[in-house]
Amino acid sequence: MTMRPFFVSGLITFLKSPRILLLAGLCVSAFYAGDCRTRDQLPHSVDLSNTPFFPPVMDQGEIGSCDWFAVVYYQMTFLYNRQYQRPVAPENTFSPQFGYNILNNAGSFPYNIRVDDVYKFVERHGCAVLTESPYDRNYLPWCTDAAVWRNALQYRTAGYSFFTFRDESPGADDSFGSEEAFLHEMKSLLSAGEVLVIQSETFAGFFSRIADDPATGEDDPFIGESILIKGKNGPEHTVAVVGYNDHVWADLNRDGVAQAAEKGALKIADSIGPDAPDHNRGFLWMAYSAAGPSIFQHRVNRMIIRDRYVPRILAKLTLNAQERDKIRFQFGRSPKAEPPLPAGLKSVFDPYGLGYEPCTAGVSLIAGGDLSFGGGKEPGDGSFTFDLTDLDADGSGDYWYFRITNSGEKPVIIREFEILDTEEGFIIADQGLPFTLVQQEVYRSLKLRE
Repeated sequence: MTMRPFFVSGLITFLKSPRILLLAGLCVSAFYAGDCRTRDQLPHSVDLSNTPFFPPVMDQGEIGSCDWFAVVYYQMTFLYNRQYQRPVAPENTFSPQFGYNILNNAGSFPYNIRVDDVYKFVERHGCAVLTESPYDRNYLPWCTDAAVWRNALQYRTAGYSFFTFRDESPGADDSFGSEEAFLHEMKSLLSAGEVLVIQSETFAGFFSRIADDPATGEDDPFIGESILIKGKNGPEHTVAVVGYNDHVWADLNRDGVAQAAEKGALKIADSIGPDAPDHNRGFLWMAYSAAGPSIFQHRVNRMIIRDRYVPRILAKLTLNAQERDKIRFQFGRSPKAEPPLPAGLKSVFDPYGLGYEPCTAGVSLIAGGDLSFGGGKEPGDGSFTFDLTDLDADGSGDYWYFRITNSGEKPVIIREFEILDTEEGFIIADQGLPFTLVQQEVYRSLKLRE
C-alpha cells in the first residue's frame, strides 16, 4: 500500500446519534478529498483507503469471516489509527480472527453470526491486533493468552449505530425518505472521515467497466476498472465503504452519452484478495444507481470508538477443559458470599460469546464446538481477561462472584480466578483453587473490602 503525505484540518467528534457529527472547521480535510467543501456541498471524490491509516487488502480465504474483516480489520483499524494519527502497521491492525474464532461455533461458515454480533463483541472485549492474533485461517482455536485479552480491552468500542431509508431495517437509529438522501448521508460521513460497513450482494451482481467521459479528465485514472451496475438476489457479503467518486461513469444504456443518472460510484474494500475477479486490486466500485438495491436492508453501519480507554476492574480466569462447548460462566457483584441475584440484573456480567447470553440465564450465544480451547481433542488451559469496570460502576455488593456451569461428563478445572484493580494496584485471588467440576454448577466468591 502506498503511503501519501497528509494533513488534518479539523477535529471530528463522534456522538451516538448517526447524524450528529461535529466538525471543528467548515472544511473537510484535503487529506480525505481532492477539494474542500462544506458538509452540504460535498467534495466530488473521497478515498479513505488512500491514507496512511487504512490497512492493505487481505484475503479472508475459504472461511466466512467477512463480517470481521469489514468491521474490525477495515473499519476499526482505520478509525483508531486516524484518531491516534498513526500509520497502519501490523501492531495496530485489528485481527479478524480474534473474535471470529470465539463466535463461529467451530465452523468455517457459521450459521449464527450477524454483523451486530461483531459490534457487540468488540464493545465488550475490544480486539487483538495482528501481531498478537495473526490471521492464519485456522478457525478452530480460541485465543488462550490472558495478556492478549487484556491488551485488547484498551480498544473496547463505545457501541455502534446504523441508518437506513424507508425504515427497512428494524432498530435503525435514523432513516431517510429517499435513496438520494440515503446516499448523501453516506457521502457526508465518508467525506468527514468515517469508514462505513454494509452488507451487499456483490457475489451475484452484474458488472461493467468504467467508461471515459470526454467532458472531464477526473475519471481518467479509473477508466476500464470494474464497476457493479446492478444488484441481484444472492448470498449476502459484508464489505467496507471507503470512499466515493462523482466523476466515474458507467454507460448503462450503452448510448455513448454520459448522463447524470449514470455518473458516480461508491468505493468498496472487499476481503477476497487483490486478485479477485470483477475487482480492482481488491476494491470494487458500486454505481450510485445500484447502491440502494445492492445494500441488504439498505443498512449502513457506523462504529463509535473511545479515546484511550483504560479499564479499571479486570477479572483474570484460567480454566482447563476438554469440551469448551459444555462451559457457561459469568461474573457479578453480590452482597453476600452466596448465590447472587438472578441473571439479567445490573450486578451481572456475561462475557458475550463466551458465557451466558446477556440477560438470559443459562443460555449461551454459541455452541463453541466439541473441542478444547486450543481447537483440539485433548484437554488444555485457556486464560482470559475480562473488563468488569462497567459492573463496578454502581458499587453494589461487597463480593465478586464467578458462576460456572459444566454440563459435560469431562472435568473442568478452575485453575485461577482473580480480580484486579488497575487504579489501586491490588489483586484479590481465589485461594481455594484448583477446583474440579463435572456436570455441576458452582460459585466462587471473593471479598471486595473488609
